[in-house]
Amino acid sequence: EMFEDLLSVYDKLEKELTARAVVLSGEGGNFSSGLDLSMFQAMQAVAASESCEGRTREGLGKIISVMQNTCSASAKCHAPVIAAVNGVCFGAGIDLITACDLVITAADSRFCVKEVDLAIVADLGTLQRLPKLVNHQVARELAYTGRVFSGREAKEIGLALEVQESNDEVVERALSLAKTIASKSPLTVRGIKRTMAADLETGVQESLDYVKLLNSAQLYSSDLQECMKSLAKKKNPKFSKY
Repeated sequence: EMFEDLLSVYDKLEKELTARAVVLSGEGGNFSSGLDLSMFQAMQAVAASESCEGRTREGLGKIISVMQNTCSASAKCHAPVIAAVNGVCFGAGIDLITACDLVITAADSRFCVKEVDLAIVADLGTLQRLPKLVNHQVARELAYTGRVFSGREAKEIGLALEVQESNDEVVERALSLAKTIASKSPLTVRGIKRTMAADLETGVQESLDYVKLLNSAQLYSSDLQECMKSLAKKKNPKFSKY
């Protein structure tokens, strides 16, 4: 539902073309805790209801496409998008902020490329955009290990522009930046964003299409099932196969 709601907001922004800057923030004390595990259960239920494996894979690809389009909406938005990150920013949260133009975070915010802990190849934009924002080896280490890191480290590695001490200051700073950007020539700002995106977004869609096909084929693995069971039992997963 979150993906559909967010995509609907961006669709409205593109139809009206009146926004000059956008601030994206989370509610309830966190930016994003990642994908809801119940969504995977629902996807598995859909797979179980379809006897044709080819149609199951096709259906999964369509679901991934919707989520990819949502996470890429910030990059495609005509106006600059500023992510105001507080609390937890895991999994899909990283997909969302790497597509934003600017990221402001609280010092005690926590970030994680969480998908590896769920036996999933991140497929919504992190593996495509994170290496363009931080050192390639840093991006690989974060993706391979699922290590949690702080808002201060996010600033140090280049994922975030600025660090603020409190959540209120994060939003205030993001709104201040948005107001400054909105005071500039909207035609020029749009041109700047398109020009920079021509470099930063080069190859992103091709890689997203690749990982969509990859996960359509291998997402429903025994490793994924082992991770889901282990999470439910609060135990470490054990992978017996190559």
